[in-house]
Amino acid sequence: MKRYKVELLPAAWHDIEEISDYLIGKNVHAAAWIIDLLLTEMGKLTIMPYFRDEELRRHGYRALVCGKYLCIYKIVDDTVFIYHVVHGARNYPLLYREETLQD
Repeated sequence: MKRYKVELLPAAWHDIEEISDYLIGKNVHAAAWIIDLLLTEMGKLTIMPYFRDEELRRHGYRALVCGKYLCIYKIVDDTVFIYHVVHGARNYPLLYREETLQD
C-alpha cells in the first residue's frame, strides 16, 4: 500500500492555533480533544488521502472531515499538503476567491 507524507502548511498551523485559542477560552478539555482529533485524522491521510468535496475538487483540492472541521488539502506526488483547517459552517469556497489557498 502506498504511503503519503502529510505536511501542514503555515496557514494550516495558524488555523489550528486559532481554533485552539478560541476553544481554550471556553473549555480546555474540549480544546485538547479537538486538536487531538484534528491531528489524528490528518495522520490517516498517510494511507487514505481520497475524501472529496465537489466544490473543492473543481479547484484541485480535497477535504477531510474532522468533527465540525474540514482540513483542506491537495495531493502532490507522494505528499498531502494541508492548506487550511476551517469550521464546517464557514463559507470555505471564499478561501479560493480570496486566494488564500495557494500552491
